[in-house]
Amino acid sequence: MRHSTLYACADCRARYIDPSLDDASGAAIYETPAALAGVNPYLHGYYSGLERDADRSVTARDYARSLMILARHAPGRRLLDVACGGGRFLEFARRSGWDVSGVDPSREASKVVRERFSIQVAVSRFLEHDAMGARYDAVTMWDFIEHPPRPAEYLAKARALLARDGCLLVATPAVDNLLHGTASALLRLTGGLFSGPARRLCTVEHATYFTESTLLRLLERAGFGLVEKFRTESDLSRYALPLGVRLVVGAFFLANRLVGRPNRVVAVARAG
Repeated sequence: MRHSTLYACADCRARYIDPSLDDASGAAIYETPAALAGVNPYLHGYYSGLERDADRSVTARDYARSLMILARHAPGRRLLDVACGGGRFLEFARRSGWDVSGVDPSREASKVVRERFSIQVAVSRFLEHDAMGARYDAVTMWDFIEHPPRPAEYLAKARALLARDGCLLVATPAVDNLLHGTASALLRLTGGLFSGPARRLCTVEHATYFTESTLLRLLERAGFGLVEKFRTESDLSRYALPLGVRLVVGAFFLANRLVGRPNRVVAVARAG
């Protein structure tokens, strides 16, 4: 982000950085946990372990709520998780009665999912994924759509893989919240002198920064019709934050909840 500029798309109004990482470089960040932590130390241990999500964590709550929405709207129970990482969501969905599979560019992560959970994962970047004619009742993208520099291409790929009346789930950070707003205001009011918070929130691994409305607009332009959505917040237990940072972020999260604008949006849409 240090040498990138934040722009707004003329069509969908989503914000994006340029230059950003290309697809291969973006995938390389997630090849191993060490590579991810090297780019963003706050993400040390982000993909390790399933046990934290087997209780009443924010992540588990969001998984359960999302699967209930998909169960109401998807025509069947065949599910593909894009960029499935360590397989947490796949295992959670399987325990909820879904027939699951995943795709992820990391050989290491894919091997862990196969060996630990006996779940099939294709090692591939999503745009290059050959589904061998398979069609899915649901395609899920957890914390993925903000990474590629051309998100519309990934939505088109997902649409092509969906069965008739199939559903796409997209979960992503939403910048229309008090934390991002305060960081942006400090950046503007100080003429860029106080840029630390904004730089930490606009990270090199994220190419696009959505609000709820720009995400929904992108889905609509890609041929999807919204069926349900909800706001939630990042699960701070998954981040290696210093105590001071954790307290400040926690205070902003509380304020976000009070004004009805948590920092994440989960949208389920049906292919038109």
